[in-house]
Amino acid sequence: MNFVRTGWARVRALAPLAAFGLAVCAEPAALRSGAHARLAIQPVFASAVADAAASVDHIHIVLTRPPSTKPLADEIIAIPAGADSVAISLEITLQASSEDLLATVDLLSSGVVLYHGSSPITVHADNRKTQAPTVAVAYVGPGATARSITVAPANATIPANGTQAFTATVTDASGASIPGVPLRWSLSDNTLGTIAEASGAFTGAGKRGTVTVTATTLGGVAGSTTLTLSPVATKLTLVSGDAQSAPAGSPLPQPIVVEADGVDGPVSGVTVNFSTTGGGSITPAQAVTDANGRATARATLGTKTGAQGFSASATGLSTVTANATATAVATTIAKVSGDAQSDSVGRTLQPFVVKVTDAFGNAAPGATVNWSIVGGAQGTLSGTSSTTDASGQASVTYTLSKVPRTDAVSATLNGTTSSVLFTAVAFQRGPANLQVVSGDAQSGVAGSVLPARFEVKATDVLGNPVSGVTVAFAAATGGGSVSPTTATTGTTGTAATTMTLGGLVGPQRFTASAGSLTASVTATATAGMVSHLLYVSGNGQADTACATLKVPLVVQATDAFGNGVSGVTVTWQQVGGPGSANSSPASLTTDSLGYSAVSYRLSSAAGVDTLVAALQVTTAMPITFYETATTSARSSCASPQRAPSTAPALGQRAPGAPSVPSGSSWQPVTGFLPGRGRP
Repeated sequence: MNFVRTGWARVRALAPLAAFGLAVCAEPAALRSGAHARLAIQPVFASAVADAAASVDHIHIVLTRPPSTKPLADEIIAIPAGADSVAISLEITLQASSEDLLATVDLLSSGVVLYHGSSPITVHADNRKTQAPTVAVAYVGPGATARSITVAPANATIPANGTQAFTATVTDASGASIPGVPLRWSLSDNTLGTIAEASGAFTGAGKRGTVTVTATTLGGVAGSTTLTLSPVATKLTLVSGDAQSAPAGSPLPQPIVVEADGVDGPVSGVTVNFSTTGGGSITPAQAVTDANGRATARATLGTKTGAQGFSASATGLSTVTANATATAVATTIAKVSGDAQSDSVGRTLQPFVVKVTDAFGNAAPGATVNWSIVGGAQGTLSGTSSTTDASGQASVTYTLSKVPRTDAVSATLNGTTSSVLFTAVAFQRGPANLQVVSGDAQSGVAGSVLPARFEVKATDVLGNPVSGVTVAFAAATGGGSVSPTTATTGTTGTAATTMTLGGLVGPQRFTASAGSLTASVTATATAGMVSHLLYVSGNGQADTACATLKVPLVVQATDAFGNGVSGVTVTWQQVGGPGSANSSPASLTTDSLGYSAVSYRLSSAAGVDTLVAALQVTTAMPITFYETATTSARSSCASPQRAPSTAPALGQRAPGAPSVPSGSSWQPVTGFLPGRGRP
C-alpha cells in the first residue's frame, strides 16, 4: 500500500476579473515502501467574478476513491487574512503506483459555502512532475439563483467631486427579489472616482466624464447604470481686461473676461456675479459661463479719476478683480491766482496760476497751457508754455512793461479754445538817478548865454525814464543865471534850462536837483570885448631929474564886467612936460590879466611930465599920469636902453623895446603884481 502526503499550495488569482484558482500540491513524502509522491490541484471558478476570493476565509477539500464516497482525506484549512498561500498536510493510502481519485473543493466565507466543485484527479506514487489537474467550482452561496440586477439610481448626474450611494436589487428567474445577496461594485473608469466594493458608495475624483457603475454577484450576475460627472469649478481666473485706462466716465476699451476652471479644464454653466469698486458700472451684473467656461462683461469708469476696480465672483470661488485707471481729459481752464496784480514798472509779479480740469471737475495733469502777451505789452514771460502738475495746475511768471500801462496775458488750454486772461498794472516808480544829458564843458564870454541848454534825465533803478519829476535849476558859482529855474520831466524823463554866464572870468557851475538827487555842469567864462582902461598905480610921484620912478605906472584893460582883457594894445606917450617934444609912444600888449606896466625915468629938466596910457579903442578913456622932476641935471641923462615893443606876460622879459627920447624913458616892467609895486 502506498501512502501519499498531500499539501495545499498558493492561493492566487489566475486572471484579473476573469478566474480565480487555488493550487493544492502534495509535499514530497516517503511512502511506507520508501516511494515519494506529489499531488497538485488547481481549483478554477466557473464564473468570472472580480476578486471573488477576497471573501473566502476557509478551504474544504475532500478526496474519495470512486465509486466509494468514503473520504480518503477530509480537511478544512483557514486562509489567514491577507495571505495568498496556505499549506496543508494530508495522508492517503494508494492501492497502486497511480490511482484516479475524486477531489471535492468547497470555498467558505464565515461558514457559508460560497463555491463548490469536484473533479477526478490522478495521483502518482512516484516523484513524477505532471500538470496540476483543475477542479471547477461554481457559486452556490446566497443569490446563486439570481438572474438579473437592477442598479439605482439609474443614469444619475452629480458634480465631478460629488458623492453618490448606489443600491442594487437582485431578482431570480421569476422576478422575485433575493435579499442579502453579497455584491461586488466596480467602475468602468477608476480615474473618475472610487466606489466602495461592498457598499456601492461612489466618490468623484473631480474630473468630468461618464462612468459605468456595475454591481456583480459572486455568481457572476451583473447589473449596471451610467453616472455622469459634471465638472465643478475650483477657481475663477481673470482672462483679460485688467490694467486698462480710459477717460473718467467712459467705457473701458476691452471687456472684462473671466474663466471658471475645474481640475481638468474650463467649466460651463457657472454663474458669475460682476460688481464695481470705486464707482463706475458693469453690464451685465450676472452672467453664466459659456462652453469655454468664460463669462464677459463691459465696464464703464466712474467720474472720479484714479484707480477703480471691477470684480467677478462665483459661489465657493475666490473673487478676481480687474483694475483700471480713470484719467482726466483736459477740457476746461480756470484762473487760480495772480490776476489783477499791480507793481512798479519792470517788476516781476507773483506767478499767474491756472488749473485744468476735465468735464467732471477732475484735475488734469500733463496738460499743456500756452501763454501769450496780449496787446503788444512790453513785459516778458518766463515761458510760452507749461505743463500741469498732479493737481492740474500750471504757472508762469511775468515781468511788467518798462513803461506805465496795463498789461494782459492769455493762458490757453492747448488744443482747445478754452482760455483765461490775466491783467496787471505797471505804474511809474520814483526817480533814482538824475543824469546830465547835455550842457557840460561849454565856454563863452562872461555874461553871455551858453549855446547848449543844461538838460538832465530822471530815471528809476532800472534805468527807465521817469516823467512828472520837478527839477530845480540854479547857478551855483560865477554869478550866472538859469531860465527857467524849474522844469518838469516829460515822457522821456528829461527837463532843461538855459544858462547865462556870470561876469566873472573862469569856471562857473550850474546845478539841477530833484529831491535828494543832484547833477551839475561846469562852464568857462572868458573876458569880453575890452571896454575900459583902469588906473592901477604909479601916478603923482616926484624924484630928481633922470631918476627912475620907484613905482611902475600900471593900467588895466577890462571888459564891461571889470575882467582883465589880455592881448590888447596900450599906447604909452608923454604928452606934456620937459622933453615931450622928443618923446616917442611905446605900444605894449596887456598881459593875461589885462595889465600894462612900465617903469618911467624922469627927464634931465625939472618940471611935471604928463604921461598918457590909452587903448586903441574909442570907447575907453585914456589914463593920465603926472610925474614931477624936482631938479635939473647939469647935462643930459645917459642914453637909455631900447624898450620892448610889446609887454610880456608876467614873469617874462620882452623881446625888444621902442626908442625913447634922450633924457626920459619907460621900460616895460616884468613880473609886476598889482599892489606890490616894482619887483
